[in-house]
Amino acid sequence: MPALKPITLENLLRGERFVEELTPQEAAAMMTALAGVQLALANRILTAKAPEPPPRPDDSKLLRVDDVAALLNMARKTV
Repeated sequence: MPALKPITLENLLRGERFVEELTPQEAAAMMTALAGVQLALANRILTAKAPEPPPRPDDSKLLRVDDVAALLNMARKTV
């Protein structure tokens, strides 16, 4: 009879073995390990640095309404 592979979270996620096959002790150990991962992930989220806001556009590169109207050959009111 071949030896069974140990049950790991990776095995469970890939569906290699089902949760029902875990002993109560294995299930408790798995839950403890998952709780540790959950706490580490929550800590990572809470301590993450906020992303930098996008740079403000350079006002010198912005077109005025009159410029846009002239470029599009449209009335200022339309633009």
